[in-house]
Amino acid sequence: RPGVVFSSQEPPIQLIVNATSPDATPSRLEFSVEAHCSVPNISQRIALYNFDTQAYETLNTSTATTSDSTKVVVVLLNPGRFVGPNLELRSRISYKAQGPVFVYPWFARVDQVKWTLTD
Repeated sequence: RPGVVFSSQEPPIQLIVNATSPDATPSRLEFSVEAHCSVPNISQRIALYNFDTQAYETLNTSTATTSDSTKVVVVLLNPGRFVGPNLELRSRISYKAQGPVFVYPWFARVDQVKWTLTD
């Protein structure tokens, strides 16, 4: 459900998911999110934390669906930048209205978040 934000640019729903990598230097990283929103016209943004730049890097922005759907992001070019020094992985999934939303409160439901790393 949308929360209070300090700026209209800030998404009112943000989910941070952390995990531990089995490998410091994967050759491939796949990140998937299965989710839906209660209303149309909501933007879903998938970002992974880049430990080289010390900032979240947006890898996908799309319109969220009103029934369960899965978005998959595949990183083949230097996926190790998303693995921290202690093998940590960080992601941020955010939701924001793209225009008028006539139903309030609206919500996002995330069923599954999954990392797949390949040596």
